[in-house]
Amino acid sequence: MSCDGNRHKFFQQVSSSALSADTLERIYQTNRHTPDGLGEEITAEAKTRALFAMMQKMGIKPPTHAADGLPRKRSQPGYAAVYDALQNHKSTPDENEEEKQQLTMSYIGEEPEDEYCYGGFNREGWDEEGYNRAGYDAQGYNRHGYNKHGYDRSGYNIYGFRTSGYDKEGYNAEGYDRQGYDRDGFSVTGFDAEGYDRGGYNQDGYDRNGNRHAFFAPDQDNMLGDGRDKYGFDREGYNQNGFDRYGYDKNGLDVLRHDINGRDK
Repeated sequence: MSCDGNRHKFFQQVSSSALSADTLERIYQTNRHTPDGLGEEITAEAKTRALFAMMQKMGIKPPTHAADGLPRKRSQPGYAAVYDALQNHKSTPDENEEEKQQLTMSYIGEEPEDEYCYGGFNREGWDEEGYNRAGYDAQGYNRHGYNKHGYDRSGYNIYGFRTSGYDKEGYNAEGYDRQGYDRDGFSVTGFDAEGYDRGGYNQDGYDRNGNRHAFFAPDQDNMLGDGRDKYGFDREGYNQNGFDRYGYDKNGLDVLRHDINGRDK
């Protein structure tokens, strides 16, 4: 006997002219939900246990395979509602008892089309939401919509990138498109497709109108905006590392700390 079959059998046996088995099933189905808070959870569990005790007294195995003897939490409010209905409509003997017994017997050995009595899964291995024990649906996607490779139905991963490494707008994780330009149209070196930087100047310091940036315009001593000439030497003749054109610093020593005569200082 399946879980659903046991429930139907019980509903048939406790039904009456005032409360039919179909009505009890409808009450159960419409009231199934995840309990809203601890208070409802405790109440639903207590009433479910009371209802299951009624089943056991009638020789019917309660519809659960769980070790604690209870169905899933989202089913308990449904059983609690059935318990309340039975308490509010005390069953009276049905005049057509023979017909009711025949209806009850029709459920014995009958398996419903959809049952989830096998640890929350049906005989085909699917739960009520259509996922298997591994957590994937028939198309191979989990509850979050991703397959085992981490991509959704549109081919994007959780970060929004396709297997090619580009997002829906065509940019990679670094923010560049296939041509190597960011969303503002500049490459990693800072220049656009026409060779101009964000300030509108090219590598030689000219803008689109041919005007040269003041930084690149040499003064009367041929020094640029950074205080160095076009070769990188300052007014005293030293580069940014502190060496002159011949490779010596202000103390007359080269990078190996030798003087012009090769002596170690």
